[in-house]
Amino acid sequence: MAEKIVEQDPESTDPPLPAIDDKSLQGIFQTLFLAKLKDLKDVRATCLNFDLVSEATRNKRIAQCGPELMKASVEPIAALVEKGQEEGAIDKDLDSRSLVRTLVALYFGLVMQKVLEPDLDIDALCQTFFSALGQPEGE
Repeated sequence: MAEKIVEQDPESTDPPLPAIDDKSLQGIFQTLFLAKLKDLKDVRATCLNFDLVSEATRNKRIAQCGPELMKASVEPIAALVEKGQEEGAIDKDLDSRSLVRTLVALYFGLVMQKVLEPDLDIDALCQTFFSALGQPEGE
């Protein structure tokens, strides 16, 4: 499965990323990840990724696909971050790929918590996280 994902043309399987009006990190996160976090079906579907990661610890063939899988996930979002940097919504001195990996880490951490606690208030957690970064909601 991992090899098929790496071999596929991303254009043929993934819908194009949506247009994002708010190009801050919070805006990108809200547009790409927040709706998925609120839908328990999407949350459960995302858990297949945890199975893949777990199997990569035991299976060298799957582990070898890891860098390409991450690249396929990170690169399109990094392009959005870079556009946000060009427009001044995100600090230009920050590495775009590191920012994306941080957003992905936040997403997967919240997925894990939502599976274990379905009534978790995702909005409150996201607001707290972005407020702690100095980017309160709506700014």
